[in-house]
Amino acid sequence: MSGSAPDTTLVVGGSAAERERWTGMLADVDGAVADGAAALDRFAPDIEALLVHRGLPERTAPALVSAARERGFAFRAALLTPEAPTADIVALGFDAWLLTPVDSELLARTAEGLLACRDYDRAISALYEVASEGADGGTDAAREQVEAARERADAALQAIETIDRRALLANNHSVVGGE
Repeated sequence: MSGSAPDTTLVVGGSAAERERWTGMLADVDGAVADGAAALDRFAPDIEALLVHRGLPERTAPALVSAARERGFAFRAALLTPEAPTADIVALGFDAWLLTPVDSELLARTAEGLLACRDYDRAISALYEVASEGADGGTDAAREQVEAARERADAALQAIETIDRRALLANNHSVVGGE
């Protein structure tokens, strides 16, 4: 997705069998760890998506997401949970949630959607950086750099617009259950 290095997904929590099943469903998965401490040890800048089971042994899933972001990592996250959350998942740091057990296709599409959103995040940041650097110069080269960055941002936005929103925003039982 990002071009230079593969975007990767880290799976955290759940039983050993669930982690094995979930990682088997995903492309570009960095691996799976049992708990939040191991996840924080495993985090690296190439982790672009986090799929975290609600039932972590030593900390809450939102606390893990918060701790990783406090360390400067930028990623998108989905909560895997056996029952519908009662709190606002966005306020808890998640972009999506899925009921477990989760269908392999839905999990894969959700991870792809999270990665597409991270690509867009990076493309917009790059556009603003190039635009602010070139704002003073106004040269043809600066305008070309801004235009190229704008095209990358437009392409990333197009990718988001074509992803399966049902997968990315799978946040109710009727969507997860297939209507």
